[in-house]
Amino acid sequence: MWLPVVLEICMPDASTNFVVRSDVCVKEWIEEIPSTEDVRPSRCPDCEVAAAPPGQNLNLHGHGTRERLVLGPISFQAFLAASPERVTIQIRRYKCQVCETTMTVLPRQVRPHCLYLDLAVVGALALWVHQPFGFNVDSIRAWISPQVTDSSGWRQMRRWARGAHRLAEVKRPTPRGPPVLRARQPKLPLV
Repeated sequence: MWLPVVLEICMPDASTNFVVRSDVCVKEWIEEIPSTEDVRPSRCPDCEVAAAPPGQNLNLHGHGTRERLVLGPISFQAFLAASPERVTIQIRRYKCQVCETTMTVLPRQVRPHCLYLDLAVVGALALWVHQPFGFNVDSIRAWISPQVTDSSGWRQMRRWARGAHRLAEVKRPTPRGPPVLRARQPKLPLV
């Protein structure tokens, strides 16, 4: 039995393609791919029409699945054991019949446009902060990434560090529907 779906609209991909994160965790998603009904968004993220209005036809139709590669520890126990995985999951796609928008639904820990799971990114940054205690970039990469390489260093760590503020953005429900990202107000220097 699946939990109710709580959706988080991440960002539009292209002009009319959205990425939506469901509340189903990646571990459950790997064990059993959720049905089309289980992770169907409650509304279209573009035109905001209801997915299944009572007594009417469906507005968001299943639009197939596609494979998505994810890297990193699947659970906290796997992170502590330093056993990262390389897993291919089937992600669901939907199409709005009103505005023709397509959307991709991802498990909770999978970030759009990121190969690594949330736990891998946060764990790697936490270990990187503690470099003076013996965690260098190469040992962090071996801990987090299932991909073996002969090269030293890991440019991805700097990219994650530059984008770390996006990991902690607060999502709040809006009166009209699912939660959306809130823009942060820039800090102005004191004069």
